Amino acid sequence: MAMLVECPSCRRKQMVGHELAGRYTLCVQCRCRFYVEAPPLGAAVAIVPKETVQADTSFQSPARTTIDDLLVDTQKGEAIVLRMLRRQNRLLLGMLLAIAMILAVNVAMLWLVLRGR
Repeated sequence: MAMLVECPSCRRKQMVGHELAGRYTLCVQCRCRFYVEAPPLGAAVAIVPKETVQADTSFQSPARTTIDDLLVDTQKGEAIVLRMLRRQNRLLLGMLLAIAMILAVNVAMLWLVLRGR
């Protein structure tokens, strides 16, 4: 089943699957991220069966799709988690490099001391 939603940015109407109700999605035209409202309980909803949904041939894929576009689920905040993990990874690599440099200097100093005996 599919639902008809409208992008708040470019006002383009598009069909989305019912599984996106209550979640965020991307507009196929302007790539704006927007919330798909979940229909209220007990309300009559205009749901279109998938057989009657026509394929949108006017969509041209963006020049570049990032990993965040593929993996993000803003409802759970995974984009923020991914950003934080990347930052932690950079910080840990920097700390590891600093420790390796300190260890190399200490080994060199120890070698010089032992060689001088």
